[in-house]
Amino acid sequence: MFLRVLSFTILLLLTTISVVGQSNPTFESKAETFSAINQTIGKLQINSSILVSTKSSETPPTTYSLNQNSPNPFNPTTIISYSLLKSGMVTINIYDITGRFITTLVNGVKRAGAHTVQFEGSTLSSGIYVYTLESNGYRQSRQMILMK
Repeated sequence: MFLRVLSFTILLLLTTISVVGQSNPTFESKAETFSAINQTIGKLQINSSILVSTKSSETPPTTYSLNQNSPNPFNPTTIISYSLLKSGMVTINIYDITGRFITTLVNGVKRAGAHTVQFEGSTLSSGIYVYTLESNGYRQSRQMILMK
């Protein structure tokens, strides 16, 4: 939508310039100008979306992080996202509030960057659970609430 408004604004600007340069501009010249602007805007839109996609996917994380699960509270599934500064062995474990081990969500080598994992707690009872990320000497824990 923004690009259409921009192309219309450019068309008006070019029409004003053509009126100054010509004593009697025709509708056809305006239509040709609009068509050329539309083609240019279309190309810019495609190039812009590629550029944005490339830029966002190449931005490396500046630190390790374990984000709050979403949604929280959840029933029965939630998404846990995390970022790794360096590639390496990653472990994400789930514990109940007493510290009893429940399950391992991730246990393997992961590349540097942003990652997500889904946790499904349909077999667990309602309560507070702790999830812990360990990688390359980094360790962080967060709490999540399962409400049935």
